[in-house]
Amino acid sequence: MRHFSFGLILIAFALAAQTDRATITGSVTDIRGSAVSGVIITATHLDTNTQFKAMATDAGEFNLQSLPVGVYRVTIEHSGFKASVHENVRLVAGATARLDTKLQIGEVRQSIQVSADITELQSDNAKIQNMMSDVMIEGLPTVVSGNMRSPFDLASITAQVNGGDADFRIGGGVGLVPRSAGGVLGGGA
Repeated sequence: MRHFSFGLILIAFALAAQTDRATITGSVTDIRGSAVSGVIITATHLDTNTQFKAMATDAGEFNLQSLPVGVYRVTIEHSGFKASVHENVRLVAGATARLDTKLQIGEVRQSIQVSADITELQSDNAKIQNMMSDVMIEGLPTVVSGNMRSPFDLASITAQVNGGDADFRIGGGVGLVPRSAGGVLGGGA
């Protein structure tokens, strides 16, 4: 019974972590690779025409957080440089898109169109996510290996989750197995 309770708690945390927001992050350098500070980054949501702005730090880094999901045009501008425009930046729930940009010397009125340069690899953090719709969960079988489906069965279809009811491991962690005295959960040995 404790396995089932732990599983419900795990599923509750996973569902609470899902969000309908995303992040755009990146760095801005000149053509020599030196950081450019004070750069204005404007992300325009193409469906709503809503603009979100940020300014690059002294290290040339920027973050636009809690953006609604959708497709964006991201413009990166600084006096003395040509503007860089990233078209069709698609943000999905809970994801981070990375836009590293090299600005070229020129007038702000000149712009460079950039496409298909979004980093798919999430190198900013070790977060792994798996989105499951209600329709997908409801479509899964209720009987698994002759037993009723448990929260561990749902969690096991997520990346980096291994094992089942008797030996459940997340991201290479120590498996949770029942101890013989009192049925207390703990690291297996």
